[in-house]
Amino acid sequence: MTADQVCDAALARTTEFNARVPSTRSVMWHRINARQQQLFSYVADLEPELFGVSFDATLVSGGFDLAGLNPLAERITHIEILDPGSSAYAAGQKVAVVQVFDVEADLPPRATLRDFLLEQVGTDLDLVASVRIHYSKRPATVSTGATVLEFLEQFLELLVIDLTRHLLRKTFNDSLAPETKKAALALLDEEETLMLADLKRHCEHWRFAETSRFPRSQQAQPRPLS
Repeated sequence: MTADQVCDAALARTTEFNARVPSTRSVMWHRINARQQQLFSYVADLEPELFGVSFDATLVSGGFDLAGLNPLAERITHIEILDPGSSAYAAGQKVAVVQVFDVEADLPPRATLRDFLLEQVGTDLDLVASVRIHYSKRPATVSTGATVLEFLEQFLELLVIDLTRHLLRKTFNDSLAPETKKAALALLDEEETLMLADLKRHCEHWRFAETSRFPRSQQAQPRPLS
């Protein structure tokens, strides 16, 4: 499904309530882009492996600019030594990500993640050539109507619902009775709530490959998405 197909579907739904709606495509693409990124963030809370990818990063002075990730990261889940170089570490050894005010929270090799920069603690990664970064990706920016959307196909209607609501909120006040707009928005909110609940169940029970020895003791608690 492309961005323009979402636009067409949202415009069709909006005109059921009101024929006079904003129709500037670039504005709609911007909204689709924002909502898709919000949904990717929501899924990363529930199941980071669903959109999980890996990237092999060459270190420079023990650090790496995460802006160089392709695709960009929504959430870093694991970092490991790829090429230990001349260090004493082994390939596959975990790099502990610690907070800058508590660098002693774990054993070397350690790094901090701040302002999209991976930086070594002290000289922990000085001699390491590269690391492998595992993360939940961010979708590509929607810049044209031909952009193919990356969200789960069975839940792309969430983008249509959101854009429809966005367009209704921007309809001309003199062309749509306030009570009609309020009722239409309430219907869309209800529809979205039900679909988000389905999405949450899908993520909680999704497994591309089951490898754990023990079941999870508890389910993830994502940030509310409104």
